[in-house]
Amino acid sequence: METFADLLDNLAKRYAWAKKIKRNMIKNEWYKIVGIPIASHTTVISFENGCLTIGVDSSTWMTELSYLKSDIMAKINSFLKDAGRVNKIVFRKIN
Repeated sequence: METFADLLDNLAKRYAWAKKIKRNMIKNEWYKIVGIPIASHTTVISFENGCLTIGVDSSTWMTELSYLKSDIMAKINSFLKDAGRVNKIVFRKIN
């Protein structure tokens, strides 16, 4: 007989919930993925079709992050594993 946990696991696999949940976890785990110094000046705005949009609190940090873009992308893709892939990062100035 199938347990409730097995049923949920099968449903998650069938509807790709696990991947969707992992992609949504980027916002919750942001400080762990990029580190506290970067996370304290940024926020995840959206992640759609491989494009991650990140809000940045200052022009200085936008410049710094532009140099770190490939490193940030690698960290995020490592976090996502098979749940998706970031192909592009867009930085937006926020207040």
